[in-house]
Amino acid sequence: MLAFLLFPLLRGYVLPSVVSTLAVALGFLAQRLFMPALYHRFSQAVYTQLVLTGDMGFGVFVKFPGPLRTAAPVIFAAGVAVVLWYLRPGRWNTASRVWLPAVLLTCILASPRLLGYDAQIAMLPALCLLLEIPSTWSDKQKKIAATLISLALLIVCKKTSMYVVSLFLLLALGGGLYRAFNDRLPEGQRA
Repeated sequence: MLAFLLFPLLRGYVLPSVVSTLAVALGFLAQRLFMPALYHRFSQAVYTQLVLTGDMGFGVFVKFPGPLRTAAPVIFAAGVAVVLWYLRPGRWNTASRVWLPAVLLTCILASPRLLGYDAQIAMLPALCLLLEIPSTWSDKQKKIAATLISLALLIVCKKTSMYVVSLFLLLALGGGLYRAFNDRLPEGQRA
């Protein structure tokens, strides 16, 4: 997933992010130049799956009309990337425990073609975000909540449409970002 190229950039590593992006671009170019038949089959498969059959997987963005369906993940990723850039841990900012799970969940949700295995991977950072939202819980309460939420997520994934699962992941991301903003506020202004 190309969205994972956001990770070093959001952490503040601009040069490694640029180098990583160039390496991916050069990899595609090298495949196109030196293995044209293989690249042609790859591009045909992508075109067939996304354009001809309209198989966009599931997710929040799949319900949007044609042109907006392509632009929505980019707009979403850009907006959340700006928020995560602002919230990134640094010397003057104590690292929030929700920042890394929020970045991972953003990278997964930014995919315009979200599938079941993507959602299963996304459940772990979503669980981490949900457990960090209430800041007053003890470790024992968090362990009990983690067990109950994990069981509920297994049931939700098996018995619910993947569209609902993607909305749940988006809700977990929103809650985690709220907690990260709250962590940045001075002690007297926190909710």
